[in-house]
Amino acid sequence: PGGSGGTGVGIRGAYEQHIVSIVQRVWEAPPRADRSTYLARVRISIAVDGSVTGVQVLESSGSPAFDGSVVKAVTDVARFEAPPNASLQQIVIGFAYEALSRR
Repeated sequence: PGGSGGTGVGIRGAYEQHIVSIVQRVWEAPPRADRSTYLARVRISIAVDGSVTGVQVLESSGSPAFDGSVVKAVTDVARFEAPPNASLQQIVIGFAYEALSRR
């Protein structure tokens, strides 16, 4: 869908990193999460004011416990920085166990 001449990628990347860093701070590893290869892709719906209006697992990690821990962390945040533009009100991010566990 419509691009913004390359600038959109930078804005998108920065906003995704903002979301990942906030989620990483509140994420708690599920019990017996012994596989560092887990990766869950989720769609996060964010209102104009930054509040989370929905979280949906698009691609499961194969571990319901890990997927649930990612959804819980996003939900627990409840509000991110307001999206810099409307195209970022629906954002898909892959959360990897290995990256989340690096605090």
